[in-house]
This record gives sequence, C-alpha cells and structure tokens, in this order.
Amino acid sequence: MMQQQFDVAIVGASIAGCAAATLFARRGLRVALIERNTDLNAYKKFCTHSITGVSTPIIRKLGLDRYIEAAGAIRNSPAFNIGSGWIADPDHDSGYGYNIRRQTLDPLLRRIAIESANATYFPGHSAVGLLKTNQQVNGLNLQNNATKETFQINARLVVAADGRNSAVARMAGVKEQVHANNRFGYFAHYRNLKTPFANHSQFWVSGRDVAYTFPNDDDVTLVACIIHKDELEAFKEDIEGNFKRFIAQLPDAPDLTHAERITPMIGIMDVPNIYRDCSVPGLALIGDAILASDPLWGAGIGWALVSADWLVEQAAPALLVKGNLENALKRYRRQHFWTTLSHRFHINWFATGRTLNILEKIYFNGAAKDTTVARMLHAYGARKITFTQLMLPWNFARALAANLKTQPAVQIRSAIPSAVAH
Repeated sequence: MMQQQFDVAIVGASIAGCAAATLFARRGLRVALIERNTDLNAYKKFCTHSITGVSTPIIRKLGLDRYIEAAGAIRNSPAFNIGSGWIADPDHDSGYGYNIRRQTLDPLLRRIAIESANATYFPGHSAVGLLKTNQQVNGLNLQNNATKETFQINARLVVAADGRNSAVARMAGVKEQVHANNRFGYFAHYRNLKTPFANHSQFWVSGRDVAYTFPNDDDVTLVACIIHKDELEAFKEDIEGNFKRFIAQLPDAPDLTHAERITPMIGIMDVPNIYRDCSVPGLALIGDAILASDPLWGAGIGWALVSADWLVEQAAPALLVKGNLENALKRYRRQHFWTTLSHRFHINWFATGRTLNILEKIYFNGAAKDTTVARMLHAYGARKITFTQLMLPWNFARALAANLKTQPAVQIRSAIPSAVAH
C-alpha cells in the first residue's frame, strides 16, 4: 500500500479546512488537504452567507479580503429591530464583517489553499479510517472515490474539518453534546431587493420568531424567516405565501413584490446545536466539526475561520520544532472551550424556541436609544466579546439607564451610509 508523509493532514476543503491548510503551509509545514468533491467550484448551499466581524483579522491574514472585495463582497454592518426601534452599529467602518455568497467565497479560498507552497491537494478522496499508534492518531487511510483504491497518509496532526456530520470525529469516537433546535426556517435569494438600510444586514426578532436580510455580491440578497416548530405544519400548507406574509408584517419590511427570486425556497427543518471535544491525541477538530450552531445567528463561517487560526497558532510551533504537540492541543482545547462557552450557552438557550427574556429586552431597547449600548450589543453579535462580558454590572447599568431615554439613537433610512467604499 502506498504511503505518504505530511506534517498535517486536513480532511475537508471548505472554509475551516482551507484556512487551516493555508496558514499551516505558510509556516513551512507539509500539508495534505483532502476533499471528497472533485469540483474546485463546489460550495455549501445551506448557509446564511454572512461572516461575523470577529473573523475579519483572519480574512486579512489569509489575504482573502482583497479577493472577496474585488468579487463584490459587502462589508456588513447589521441593524437589529425587536419592535422598539433600530439598532445600528456606530462602528460600521471599523467593526465590519462580510456578506458574500458561498458560491463566490468557497472557490476563492480553496484556490488560495491549494496554490500555497507546501500544500498537496487530494480532490475526490475520502478518509475511510484512522491510523493509530498507542491510541494516538498518526495518519489516515484514504480512498480514491473514483477508483476505490486506498492508500495511507502519515501525519503528526490530523485535522477534522469535514462539517457538522464529521465522519472523522465519528471514527475517532469524539464525544459530542447535542442540543435541540425548536425552530424551522426557510430562505431564498432575491435580486433587486430594496431595503431601508441599503447594503446592510437587517435582523428582526418578533416574539418567538426571527427574520433577516443579508445583502451579498452581485446584487443578491438572502431573505430568511426562522419560526417556532409549532407553526411548521400550517406554514407548509403555503410555503411561499406564508413566507411573504411573514416578511411583509415586519417593521420597515423589505418589499418582495418587486424583487426577483432567483433560487428555490430552501427549508431548514432540523438543525441541532452540536459541540464536540476539540481534540484527542494526534487529532484536532475545527469549523462545524467542532461547533455547529443554530444558523439563526449566522456565526458558522466566523467560528470556522477563528478556530482554524487558533489551531494553527497553537499547533504550528510544536510541529515545526517537533515539540510537545499534545500540550499545544490542550491549549487549543482550552481556548476554544472557554472563548465559545457563553456564546454556546446563549445560542442553545434561545434555540429552545423561547421569546426574548427581560435582560435581552433591556439590552435591545437600550441599544436602540444609546450608541454605547449599541456598540456593546454589536460586539457581542460579532462574537468579539462573550456573554459574560456583555453582562458586566457597569454594562448592564448603562443599558438599564438607556431604557429611560425617549429618543431613538438611529433614524431609519439615514442612519448609516448606503455603501462602504472598498
């Protein structure tokens, strides 16, 4: 059986896998990037296509920003509404993330990865087994999906970047926590859709339900509604009609009647929240393989990029000098666990299908009247601060005081520029 030797073997050439492959290769490490699909232009269709601001520094580190901006990516700056007014980001010029369709993003990032020196690409291959020595993973059995031939790849570090249904995590017996999601959703893409906050994301919370619009490249806007499962059977009786009626009743709703729907309605029926252990000896998880969150929050791409960067920063030094890789993986595990803990708790709690609680209403209402509170709320939504930091006593006191104000901080249609110069 043929064998090949690498420093790192990454299974999955989507966002997290390509980011990690690029960053490891740039450190001078030999990287195998393994992808079951043979199409360089393949992309994930089930996605909100929004990238939170926490990952913008990693996008710059990869050199991806100039490519996606040239391709028409929108610097996002979301506006929120719970019925008490609009909450816009006062720092939209500095705290932005990006909106870009995956059919544009994925091929760009994949090409950056496979064109990196020290990276070897294995398209059309699947991991069918793990190699182990004394319970430590040290490689993979790969299968050519066309010929069914198998061979081995040896690597000091194997990385699972193969999504929420990770086969590699399953083969390794990685422990996982699963939390039910009591909402379903539908989304579609529209062209020529006019919204009050032109070229900026909008997010509504209406009782137990949520809606958003994410403008993307090529004048395409994703529109979604995410609704409690109690309403599923009634909603399915007239999916497009109910979708349009739900959007139409939102405050300052986008007008779908004059927009062109360019994709089918895509349903989200059962998407639980999953969190897995970050690593076992010789194996690390990144992206959706470790943390697959409720798509309501649009956090998946951001977490994928951040987790890839965290892993490379911890593991690359140990791999380069043949140091203690297990200590590096322990540091990565701690960093991921504690940084995401409060976000995971809050996302899982809201996924029960509940309405906003009193604390959340205080922050949302306060943010609609006070730019400092709005800044805090947007930092939390961008995953730049934790829920614990958001709830610090002085932050809560500021939000509580802001509720006593009578004037909104944001005036609709003139709050933020209609476009950001690239």
